[in-house]
Amino acid sequence: MTMQEENSLARWAFYDFFSKALYEPEEDMLKPQFCKLIQEANQAFPAVEFSLIDKFCKIIDEQDGLQELLVEYSKLFVGPSKLLAPPYESYYRDRGRVMGESTMNVKKFYQQAGMEVLQEIKEPQDHIAIEMNFLAQLYRIQTQLLNSGDNDKADQILTLAKDFYLKHPATWIDQFTYLVKSETKHSFYYCVAEILELFHKYEMNYYKTTVFSC
Repeated sequence: MTMQEENSLARWAFYDFFSKALYEPEEDMLKPQFCKLIQEANQAFPAVEFSLIDKFCKIIDEQDGLQELLVEYSKLFVGPSKLLAPPYESYYRDRGRVMGESTMNVKKFYQQAGMEVLQEIKEPQDHIAIEMNFLAQLYRIQTQLLNSGDNDKADQILTLAKDFYLKHPATWIDQFTYLVKSETKHSFYYCVAEILELFHKYEMNYYKTTVFSC
């Protein structure tokens, strides 16, 4: 496997991790495989301190069932009272209005890319988990194209991923992770926010120093 293939596969794993960790908790998140995937991804694509990944895996290992995570997820991202850390791009870019212009722009991007987002996520299209899932799909496709030797199309997908990332997640991730870290009472979400924060910095540096095809 080439370094480019390893990086693409690792990015796929990272974004898939974020799409799951920042949506309603499920049993699979408590299984060893959930940690193993992110550990392997970080070895191939060292975006985050290894000690932080190990810390996250320890939190998962010590977690006793989903109930605490479900309660904390609801407090942070669902309500019923004021959302402590709104998981919607439009909240940060449209003056606190959810389902605003940003939501429509994200939806158009998905449609123009000709890709389906997670239908089981019953949330506005600019939910952090959906944006992360979209990027995971792009890197899945890029990985497959690289494996088949279609480097030109793989480069086009990478350019598309860069365009989406810079126009959408990159504009609000810092504000989002700040709120999560400030408001959460659970080490799981604090650690996920730390991982996303560091990964975002790594991605921004990568996009600034890498030449992309048109």
